[in-house]
Amino acid sequence: MAKPRSSALIIKGVRFDGRPTSIALEQEFWDFLREIATEKRVHIGRLVSAVNSTKGKGVSLASAIRVFVAQHYRGEP
Repeated sequence: MAKPRSSALIIKGVRFDGRPTSIALEQEFWDFLREIATEKRVHIGRLVSAVNSTKGKGVSLASAIRVFVAQHYRGEP
């Protein structure tokens, strides 16, 4: 069985839509986001911008990113 990773949040600065912001995600989600960006041949900032533009009102950007990652790996649109 694989050793569980730490659930500590990693805060990184991301620039999207012309402005910088800080996002706190677990390391696994940063890794997944980087993989998706590489697969789609875009910068992480562009992915974050797309997620931000479709997230619901009152939903945090970090939560929306986690849902985006889960949907991506489930093959959901």
